[in-house]
Amino acid sequence: SSNIIISTDIESNVYQIDITSFKYNLLFQSSFNPIEKIKFGAFNHMFATLTSTHGILTIWDLSTYLSLGEIKYPKNGTALLFHGENKILTGFDNGAIVCYNMTHNQSLGIGIKWEIKSAHRGKVNCLSIVKMSKINKTLLLSGGDDGLLNIWNYSTQQLISQYHAMIESIIEIVIDFKYPEYLVHLLGSNGQIGTFSLKREDMIIRRMIPRNKALQYNFGKLTDLIQSHNNEYELISSTSNGYLLIWDQELIDLIDIIDCKQMVNINDSLCILSIAISNNSKYLCFGDNIGSIYIISMNMNLKKELIAKYNIHSGGITSIAWTPDDKQIITSSIDSSIAVSNFYT
Repeated sequence: SSNIIISTDIESNVYQIDITSFKYNLLFQSSFNPIEKIKFGAFNHMFATLTSTHGILTIWDLSTYLSLGEIKYPKNGTALLFHGENKILTGFDNGAIVCYNMTHNQSLGIGIKWEIKSAHRGKVNCLSIVKMSKINKTLLLSGGDDGLLNIWNYSTQQLISQYHAMIESIIEIVIDFKYPEYLVHLLGSNGQIGTFSLKREDMIIRRMIPRNKALQYNFGKLTDLIQSHNNEYELISSTSNGYLLIWDQELIDLIDIIDCKQMVNINDSLCILSIAISNNSKYLCFGDNIGSIYIISMNMNLKKELIAKYNIHSGGITSIAWTPDDKQIITSSIDSSIAVSNFYT
């Protein structure tokens, strides 16, 4: 129509404008801020992102690919957790933890519910929630650059316990799927994977990358940590030299080594930055430092093999999330882009 024009604003958002009524519709949105984290909550169609600069929390509608709302915090975003249907917890580089509440009226609203201003000295790198049924409490666990594992009362935000769990930074917290009220797995920037007992209040297992030269592997640094949801509940860590290391959940043992460079037939270096496993634990997606993602089968009864590779982003992958129904994979990159990939089996 001659009455319709397409226009952009200073932030590169694209609009369709009716010049007779001056009504407009937002067609596409852009961001100049690198996405640090992606998280889903209870819904397949809604996810949250947090930028590493300017602390912008955005809620996205996966059915329209448009933003439902956003809010800024005056620090750089470093950690993200979608809790239930309407609570989002965020961590920042000044040590603060902020809980946002979403309201659904005619439009989505986002407001600060509470804030812990000095939760850590330095960055807050990871957040997790544990529901303790025996004592009828919900705990918030946080890990930071100070190497501390802090345990908070989620309802009152009071600090319950504090443990110097790592010599260096804690970069990931994984609540154990088999024993969620007892075991917590931690990834440290010093290359250590620890298992912390909430019951004993102590680190009961410390795993390190094998340094035995007879293994003939150069794993590099550990970059991410997840846990399989299948009956074995293995821990899976990624490395900067293209390996996936499979660990026993309750023991110190390294169970398996997956050479992803050999699997995907790459002769050059392969730096894995982020990993995520499907909710049915049959597939694992990992992203590298040049913007590609790979999907491999993780079925216990089948050989682990490459299923698909996508060259999606122009920079390193910062975060990966499967939709709750495992039908789509959302990825983000330092190039400020978010990609949605359909997945069919």
